Amino acid sequence: MHVKDSDQQQRFRCQLVQTADARKAIVTLAKKRKDSDTISALREALDVGRRSELDQAYQEGGAFLRSIGFEANSEISRILDVAMNPNSLFVTLRDKKRAGNASARRLNVEEDMRPVVECLRLCDLNQAQIVKVISDHPAVLCYSPDKRLKPFFEYLESIGIGPDKVAKRPSLLGLEVNASLRRIVDYLQEVEGKTTEELAQLLETI
Repeated sequence: MHVKDSDQQQRFRCQLVQTADARKAIVTLAKKRKDSDTISALREALDVGRRSELDQAYQEGGAFLRSIGFEANSEISRILDVAMNPNSLFVTLRDKKRAGNASARRLNVEEDMRPVVECLRLCDLNQAQIVKVISDHPAVLCYSPDKRLKPFFEYLESIGIGPDKVAKRPSLLGLEVNASLRRIVDYLQEVEGKTTEELAQLLETI
């Protein structure tokens, strides 16, 4: 007979799943035991732990976004959902042709979000421009400063396009330099003979 867990036992389970080692132990135990009630309870505890961690990430992320200039809770919620939820409906609701954020994951303020903002500052975007970039392209919070953002701005600079163009069209950040942006630029310059000014105007329409 399955006895309903007490509140104390449930709290203990929630605390137990807060560490990676505890999660591994739970999964191992669930595999060894065939008791369906035990496995079901452990899965529920894991889900609670994951939700708890995600809720904390949203709270900390929201506080950080407010610290750099965001005010509306609805906008903050949208940004964080696009950045952390790979199945976010906000992406497709705004543009049905656009796929979800493939880089979406649970973000850490100090390890992910703050380094991105600092990188954008170093790339000569001012505070208002940074806020606009994050608002228009929340996925930027998921990008690596060293592997993606710096090479992106350096490449644009090499072809005579400044960061102000990115501020006007933040969706450009969705283009990886070697995977797509370089090929687009090469085609426009070499095949169609576009000047830097014409190129900048065309990129703003992407």
